[in-house]
Amino acid sequence: MMWPFWIVVALVALFVIGMPLLIRRAIRDQDRPIPLIDRSRACPATVIRAFDTSGAETAEPNVRVAYVDADGEARERYFADVIDDSWLDRFAPGSVWWIHAYSPETTRVVLTEAHEEVWRCGWNVDGVHGLGGSSGPVDVGPGSPFPHRPRGYAS
Repeated sequence: MMWPFWIVVALVALFVIGMPLLIRRAIRDQDRPIPLIDRSRACPATVIRAFDTSGAETAEPNVRVAYVDADGEARERYFADVIDDSWLDRFAPGSVWWIHAYSPETTRVVLTEAHEEVWRCGWNVDGVHGLGGSSGPVDVGPGSPFPHRPRGYAS
């Protein structure tokens, strides 16, 4: 019986074909620009849902919002800011908060400097090309915890 031989040949062929495709994709992704927070445009976002993530071991996104972007497209995204549990009750569904999006568009948005009083306990930028990751716990307090956007927006 030759079937084990053909299974091995098929797996080797998949590997030989698949690796160049993965490498090509990785190289192509490196050429994409790292998104920046677009501070030139702020827009209102309506909270869809706030999640209690107090038991999480890492900084989990805990507020999902809906907004209309600058091109008129309706979008739903998570805050990159991880809101402290003591503030989550203020993020009730239907409440409106001002946000900045990333440019180019990503999976996260951030609160504007108008909401510096909001206490954050971390950040999560998973899905943001070149920045992916999370922090937590960080010193809980008002202002943005982003290392690329200092607390107080003093940049």
